[in-house]
Amino acid sequence: MAIEYSITPERVRQLFDYIPATGCLIWRSRTGDSGAIKAWNTKYASRLAGSIGTGTMVVRINREGYPLHHVVWAWMTGAWPRISVDHKNRDWKDNRWSNLREATPAQQAQNRRRTTTLPKGVRRSRNGYIAVLGLFATPQEAHAAWLISAKVVHGEFFSAE
Repeated sequence: MAIEYSITPERVRQLFDYIPATGCLIWRSRTGDSGAIKAWNTKYASRLAGSIGTGTMVVRINREGYPLHHVVWAWMTGAWPRISVDHKNRDWKDNRWSNLREATPAQQAQNRRRTTTLPKGVRRSRNGYIAVLGLFATPQEAHAAWLISAKVVHGEFFSAE
């Protein structure tokens, strides 16, 4: 399902400067038709954009919140993301261009940290440990089998953690 945005990527480039190597999105000084800087933007001009929201950085534009990594995507590509944007290193505060990639929810799920003590791709059953490929005697054997299939299935979104 595509996300609807009320401003254009062109407008994003008018409002912000972005430094791909650091991930910093910076409010620009706003100018009027005559080229004069509008005084109402002096509060934000040259400052970092964004604040911490619920599990993501958020930028408020015209009283509407946008995920900062989506704004960066629009700034860099000239188009809003078609699906969603994933942080490769799992750090949602790290919005460097090299750390962002477009991803489906299923692809993003492959990049989440596990909360269980079992290796990724393994679950316990009455008779042993189960991975996608079958039943195994130990969690290590199940995890090894899962690693082989997961690398093929998930490609660049594969994570052994």
